[in-house]
Amino acid sequence: MKETYRVLPVWAGDVSGIAGALYEFGGMTVIHDPSGCNSTYNTHDELRWYREPSNIFISGLNMKDAVLGNDERFIRDILNAQNSLPARPEFIALCNSPVPWLNGTDFEAIAGILERKTGIPSFYVPSNGCHDYARGAGLAWQRLLQKFLGEQKNTAAKACVRRKEGETISVNVFGMMPLDFAAEGSALSLEKLLRKRGLQIRTALADGNTCSFRRLPDMAEADVSLVLSKAGLPPAKYLSDRYGIPYVIGVPLDDEDDPTLQQLVTARFKGAALREKEPENEAPDSRPPVIFLTEPVLGASLASMVRRRTGRKTIVVDPLETDPSVRIPGVDAACFGEEEIEAFLPQFPDADLICDPMYDHILSEPDRTRRIFLPTLALSGRIYRNHFVNYFDSGISDRLVRLLLSG
Repeated sequence: MKETYRVLPVWAGDVSGIAGALYEFGGMTVIHDPSGCNSTYNTHDELRWYREPSNIFISGLNMKDAVLGNDERFIRDILNAQNSLPARPEFIALCNSPVPWLNGTDFEAIAGILERKTGIPSFYVPSNGCHDYARGAGLAWQRLLQKFLGEQKNTAAKACVRRKEGETISVNVFGMMPLDFAAEGSALSLEKLLRKRGLQIRTALADGNTCSFRRLPDMAEADVSLVLSKAGLPPAKYLSDRYGIPYVIGVPLDDEDDPTLQQLVTARFKGAALREKEPENEAPDSRPPVIFLTEPVLGASLASMVRRRTGRKTIVVDPLETDPSVRIPGVDAACFGEEEIEAFLPQFPDADLICDPMYDHILSEPDRTRRIFLPTLALSGRIYRNHFVNYFDSGISDRLVRLLLSG
């Protein structure tokens, strides 16, 4: 019963990841569903509803249409909704909940029909409501690039010969979305942090001023890609495989010795085909470990900083769905589901646990475990929205180190 949750809320689903990933690109996202998934996405998984317009629609699938496979109504409703928009959408993206997936709805064919009838590029992001947001968002960004980057050639390799150290390095940013980085001002802080190190964001997926549909072709001209989250790895791999653009996995912290920032420069100037975060040599430490139970790229980056600054042993646990083809450097264990986490944590009863506040409810010995809470929108929703952390803001490293050294 590892996929049954008794206490914890589930992580945001793939449909929420798809809708969130495509939110700012001027397209029209259609969720084929009786209506429940859109309600969850609206009320729990998205903060931009209140400050930016949205072109996200729900089909309102009913039982009769589901049983009879009435795709004609679905197509007609999309056409009517598209005609009612004040501006022509850049694309139409389809995704779905479990019901149409179980019915075998041919979404690829429907996307083709929509594209022929409207002249608007249309595509399907495979989903079924049974996977997590990281999988959904990663697929959405990958499909977006496959649809619109076309046969553009990368000239970054030629430019590498001409450019010299000290010149600005252009960076693609993958995985920047509120589900992982919900604190207000995070996108701007990241941009400032990179600029301080001589790095300039070329295009971002999918939050901030540098996130733009019109700038998607520029991604093929970047020097290096930065992968901020597990969701950002599929599009980064796509650009690497197709255009030879190296990528670095990690969350850059405002820390003098931050390896992610150093590797972004190294991957660009030394012509590395691919640079990931490398394991560090750890000296034996008798103190209890620090466990990071959070989004794995963020957890591995924070753990690296803690090891450098305190010498403490760290354990990074990935609580998201495991995909054998997606490897996150620095992750020590994967615990998918409530039961696996409940079995793992008691092995380290004296550890310092850094996690979302929701995990506090499944600790077997909460009095022995010191907790430092880092809320994430993808798990606890808006309950702790006043405590979201801007990881790119100056001082976050110092504050976390002080908390760990105070006990």
